[in-house]
Amino acid sequence: MTLAIVGVALIAVISASSLIAINYAVNLGEQDSSDKTLYVGVTYCGNSVSDAKLLIDKVKNYTNLFVLQSGSLQTNNEAINQIGDYAVKSGMYFIVYMGVSSYALANNWLSSYDGRWGDNFLGVYVNDEPGGKMLDGSTYLNDPTNRLNTITKTENGVRCSITNGTATFLRNGTVIVRFWDSTKFNFLTYYPNGTVTNRASAMDPEVVVNDTSDLTYSYDQLWEQCPIQNSDDAAELFVNTSNNTITSVRNDYNSTLKVFTSDYALDWFDYESGYDAVFAEFCWNQSVTRDIALARGAADAFGKDWGAMITWQYDKAPYLPYADEMYQRMCAAYENGAKYIIIFNYADDMQGPYGLLDQPRFDALERFYKDELNSTFVMHNEIKADAAFVLPHNYGSGLRNQDDTVWGMWTANQTDRQIWQNMQNALSTYGQKLDIVYEDPTHPVTGRYPQVTYWNQTA
Repeated sequence: MTLAIVGVALIAVISASSLIAINYAVNLGEQDSSDKTLYVGVTYCGNSVSDAKLLIDKVKNYTNLFVLQSGSLQTNNEAINQIGDYAVKSGMYFIVYMGVSSYALANNWLSSYDGRWGDNFLGVYVNDEPGGKMLDGSTYLNDPTNRLNTITKTENGVRCSITNGTATFLRNGTVIVRFWDSTKFNFLTYYPNGTVTNRASAMDPEVVVNDTSDLTYSYDQLWEQCPIQNSDDAAELFVNTSNNTITSVRNDYNSTLKVFTSDYALDWFDYESGYDAVFAEFCWNQSVTRDIALARGAADAFGKDWGAMITWQYDKAPYLPYADEMYQRMCAAYENGAKYIIIFNYADDMQGPYGLLDQPRFDALERFYKDELNSTFVMHNEIKADAAFVLPHNYGSGLRNQDDTVWGMWTANQTDRQIWQNMQNALSTYGQKLDIVYEDPTHPVTGRYPQVTYWNQTA
């Protein structure tokens, strides 16, 4: 009886909250999705339920989305429920972040979620920057042909299992081998110029191996075992790994659960992996026009929504763009069709319950709600792409500059630099009316854009 009373009370709270929710279902223009709501909000990345509630109280009158993106709270089921209850009671929609330390647990929060928030629960934000990690960081990759093969994309190459050991293939062509040969561990380094060195232990200095005839592997034999030989291999491993994660998370709740991520590169491959929406990170001093072109182009090709995550512009305080620029980036996302507009709100040295957000930035959020969304002169998605720049199939450049790496595995060559320059020319010609897409027979550009420029052409 007590549980029944609590359940009825919660339903009543949620029903009442829908009456006071901020109305963002305005000026959305033409939409393919049946969901006409625009979601605008902030992330909470701290470790306090009470601070999360204070932030909700601060923004609930001019935002409608609260994203719990807390690493420290992602395994605290009770805290997640308390914050979610409070956000929904305040008339907000709710997204929960789940990193690998969360969804991998047998009793993770999602597996016990009881549906208490109804439609106000939008879904889960699973992992962070999968494309960025592939380019610049470290991430595990699932080998679809051999589950026993442990593959790790490192900051400057890839490491995989070999017989009785591991091999690390570096971007500069060097291969570092660690293996047991029945008598001892071998610590060998193979250089592209043919030099091979050995160490008595991992801490000892290198000694050149003058006679290589007795070595278990030659340089070429090692590279034949590298799991990423080309861009097709990299794309397959990346997509397979993210898709396995998304499928696993959905299996904890239901197959229709929406799964989100944010990223600063490789958006196309995030969508191919199965994410329902990718929040394109407007960060550092990168081109917002290019970020929109990549995110919108990928989302439209896959028939999905996209969003914008406005994050760090500086590597020290104030971190976020100043208020006026933050507002302009929100407007650019809105006018170009973003369905989710979110302010990232974390730094290690942040202080107080509001994180990085101060009054000028709160004012910018409120101004966006009052001026942009209620304007009779501005419509959601009013800027539509009428041109496309088409990248090569499975091309994994970060596209941040002409020397960006490809899949984090290869340094840029002259072809990569020419592709980047041709992309810049297209962006200069078409501006925010350009989408950036990929050669892909399952997502052709034919008939979708009046103007199409391929990677080996000049706009």
